[in-house]
Amino acid sequence: MKKSNRASGAFKFLLGVLLTSFWASDVVAQEKEAKSSNFSITVEAVGEKINLKCEEGCSWETLSFSNNGRKHSIDIYGVVVLTEKTYIRETSEALNFIFTLEKVKGELRLKGEKGTVWTDLSFKLNANSNYGLDEYGITKLN
Repeated sequence: MKKSNRASGAFKFLLGVLLTSFWASDVVAQEKEAKSSNFSITVEAVGEKINLKCEEGCSWETLSFSNNGRKHSIDIYGVVVLTEKTYIRETSEALNFIFTLEKVKGELRLKGEKGTVWTDLSFKLNANSNYGLDEYGITKLN
C-alpha cells in the first residue's frame, strides 16, 4: 500500500506543478496585454518603398521609408532614435508604443519594444500589398 500512496502523492504533486505553470503563463500573458497600447497602422509596400498610415493611436498621419536594410524606430509621435539601451520617450499618456521596422531582402522585420503584445514579427513583404499592424500583430489586408 505504501507504493500506491507514493504514486498518488507524486501524481498530485505533478498535477499541482502543471496547473501552477499554466496559471503563471496565463497571468504573464494577461499582464503583457494590459500594458499594450491601442494603435492601428496600415503598412503599404509600393516597390522598394514602405508607407505607414496611422489609423488610430498616433500623433502622426503618414510615414514613408525607402532605404533597404536600415532600421527605423516608430512611436506614438513618429520616427525616434533608439540608443543601445532602448530609448523610451516619456509621455503623459499612460500607454505608449514603440517598435522597430526593418526591410531586409524583401522581408519586413518588426520588433516590439513597448506597448505591443508581440515581440518579434517577420514576413515576406509583397509589392503593392497592404497590411494591418496593431498591438496584437499584423494581418494582410489585400
